[in-house]
Amino acid sequence: MKKEDQFFVTVLVTILIIRAGLWIAGTLAENPDALGLTIFGLRLHHWMYGLVLLLVGILIKNLIVIGAGTGLFLDELTYILIGGSTHADNYSWISLAGTAVVLMVIFYFRKLILQLIEKYGPVGSRTRI
Repeated sequence: MKKEDQFFVTVLVTILIIRAGLWIAGTLAENPDALGLTIFGLRLHHWMYGLVLLLVGILIKNLIVIGAGTGLFLDELTYILIGGSTHADNYSWISLAGTAVVLMVIFYFRKLILQLIEKYGPVGSRTRI
């Protein structure tokens, strides 16, 4: 499999897993909006974990980690852009449609994204993924 396709599949599978997991957790929870980890009043969302994973993936030059981090980040992008604040907002039609559009954009630009990561990876080195 080409590396750009492996990247996209990893992003897609990550989004599907996180969506399914959050849907199941939200369905089973008495209060889905209370799910999640809060540290010192800061509610941690999976886009935050994704951003960290993405950066770590670039540093260690690991395509799977880059794809998983990208998927975690992008899954919540529309939710952030629409100003979502509840579990239901994450599953609104606009949030789901936005995630689908973002996935289409990622699919179309997947090769360019990896080329940019390789070109502008860690300072002082060419990142080969």
